Amino acid sequence: MRKQYFANVWDLTLFILKRDKWRISIWILSLVFFDTIVAVQITNMYPTQVERDSFKIIMENPAMVAMFGEGYGIDNYTQGAFWAHMMYLWVGLFVAIMAIMLVAKHLRNEEEEGRYELIRSFPVGRDAYLLSTMIVMLMTFLVLGVLMGGFLSLLGLEDIGFIGSMNYGLGLGLIGFFFAAVSAVIAQLYQSNRSVMSTSFMTLFVLYIIFSIGAASSEALMWLSPFKWLVHSQPFVNNLVWPLLVLFVTSLGLIYLALYLSSIRDMDAGFFQSKRGKQTIASYANGPFGFYLRLGKTQLIIWALGMFVLGASYGSIFGDLEAYLANNQFFEDILPEIPGVPLAVQFMGFIMVVLGMVSIIPAIMGMNKLAQEERKNRSDILMSHAVSRWSIVSSHFLLATITGVVMLFMSAVGMYIASSPMMDDPIAFSTFLGAIMVYVPTMVLMLGFSLLIIGFTANKTWIIWIFMGYSFFVSYLGQLLDLADFLEKLTPFGYIPKLPVDDMNWGTQGIILILGLLIAYIGYNRYTTRDING
Repeated sequence: MRKQYFANVWDLTLFILKRDKWRISIWILSLVFFDTIVAVQITNMYPTQVERDSFKIIMENPAMVAMFGEGYGIDNYTQGAFWAHMMYLWVGLFVAIMAIMLVAKHLRNEEEEGRYELIRSFPVGRDAYLLSTMIVMLMTFLVLGVLMGGFLSLLGLEDIGFIGSMNYGLGLGLIGFFFAAVSAVIAQLYQSNRSVMSTSFMTLFVLYIIFSIGAASSEALMWLSPFKWLVHSQPFVNNLVWPLLVLFVTSLGLIYLALYLSSIRDMDAGFFQSKRGKQTIASYANGPFGFYLRLGKTQLIIWALGMFVLGASYGSIFGDLEAYLANNQFFEDILPEIPGVPLAVQFMGFIMVVLGMVSIIPAIMGMNKLAQEERKNRSDILMSHAVSRWSIVSSHFLLATITGVVMLFMSAVGMYIASSPMMDDPIAFSTFLGAIMVYVPTMVLMLGFSLLIIGFTANKTWIIWIFMGYSFFVSYLGQLLDLADFLEKLTPFGYIPKLPVDDMNWGTQGIILILGLLIAYIGYNRYTTRDING
């Protein structure tokens, strides 16, 4: 690679920072806020050594070992060791998701939409934009790591000091930088942003599965995953530095590979050619609904598998739940004893909030594809044919609804399959299914809100994500932080009964469902009367 390939790299770095300062800032502040809030609450949930030791009952479950890995400092289970064991890997997964989304947005998406060609028309090196993006990613994840570690050390929590906090924060920053480098390599291999995103997330999933299988069976296999390098830094216990150096050096090697691949390929090209489409298409894809289903079926399958795994991860702890909850004062307070109702059944309503909200995310993403198609000028092509706007909108709405229902169902299946072998008296599948399907009316209402926003403009879909973030905070974290009930009632999630403990409020759920359909209809009417791209 020649020096002129990187001409004006610093000017491009400043340009990227200026253009994406708000997107990057929101990601950083959201993750730091989440990490800090959860750290305070979880450590308050297990303030004594006895309560933390009771948690080990669950963590010794083989399924939990596969999910979290073996903990460090178990013999002296301090607040720091407990926090790192419980959250380090999972926060790392969130940071990795952030990295993949940012890099895919900056690289292949820019090239696919023609903006990269515009940048290359100026006096800049052919690989300067890629290197600038990686510099911005390094700065981003360095700031993220320092802020996470700094805020954690300032909380004044027992056994969570400055050195351990910085080891923890920088480890999270470096795992993000690693997946930014991985995504940069993948962006050179494929021609479409959709392929880059799906392959990057599949790589993340495979590396996590390698870690999980290795944690349960073979430590040698576990070392093939960067998540092992992350957790082996052992923050708050031994605070090892060399695993983090391995992460950093490997990331630099991947960036060098990405730069080399970029230097030998043509613009808009990839080393893996896009799969040629069939000369004849299946009959189900002749209409708008089947067409959108065909385009999104891969993401639908990936999300369904993910929801099954998430449901199974919760279901795997049900066998030890009675002994665990019986020794925890926090859960005894929020789950008051109800005669004839096992604690495990009460706990089900607590975790269904997470499964229900996560299941709604791919449904909203499916609905928002209507706006995405418009922003990328692909709706014009479809509407130039004999296709009505009603069929386009209704296809998106129906497919998004089906997606949400499938995700809810798969999470219930995962919980049931994983919990049944663990329990002496297994909970019936119908109980799991009823407790999760009660989220369907609220899902329809959220899809209605999304369509209402798209009806006015395709550029403001972020509003629904802000509302979802607020809903998650007050509905799930509100239980942990003991927030006022009226804050949850400002969202439709505040009116969902926690089955099977609560009684089903058919009237309320019917109103929510009808309201969602009414709002969706208003959004549709607005969409049909405005100009596309207007």
